[in-house]
Amino acid sequence: MKELSLYSLIKEDINEEMFLHTVEGMRLMSHQIESIVLEEGLETDMFVGFQKYSAFVPQILRYRRLAEVASSIYLFGQPNWSLAPLPRTAYIPLSRNHPLTREWFIVVNSSVLSCALVARERIGMYGERYFQGVWTYKPELVLRCDSSLRNVLGINVKPWLNYNNEQQHRYAQKMKQALRGLVPAAGD
Repeated sequence: MKELSLYSLIKEDINEEMFLHTVEGMRLMSHQIESIVLEEGLETDMFVGFQKYSAFVPQILRYRRLAEVASSIYLFGQPNWSLAPLPRTAYIPLSRNHPLTREWFIVVNSSVLSCALVARERIGMYGERYFQGVWTYKPELVLRCDSSLRNVLGINVKPWLNYNNEQQHRYAQKMKQALRGLVPAAGD
């Protein structure tokens, strides 16, 4: 697969919004995006990066439910584990040195929910894992991520959508409220 780093693709546009989070913080943020797709029954394409397929294993039941709702799920990772097929889910194997194996991402681009959680792994002084990145609702950044992933996969790029800003704002507030006090930042 062609080289691509979502983090590098958008980092110049998001410096003031950068975060540093733990693995647990990233999991909680990812679950909020997934929960909106599940709870609202959003028929949308989802692009998710798990670095390695083995990291996906604890999430299989959740993604089996997501596969019943989402139009399609594209799951990227290093194929270090044998995964059973899921409906409407494509496993995208990455070579060990592919830039996306060092990133955690989830990209959803629909008219009512347009967001991207994109972060690059950082290793702390004592070997602890952190992720530096951004959670953005900016349609132009989400579209850039969405289009780039579609291009490397050779699937049709979606045109610019007529975003429902009111619904988008409602979902963003719902996710932020659910995370308040739960997401540990690095060093907390």
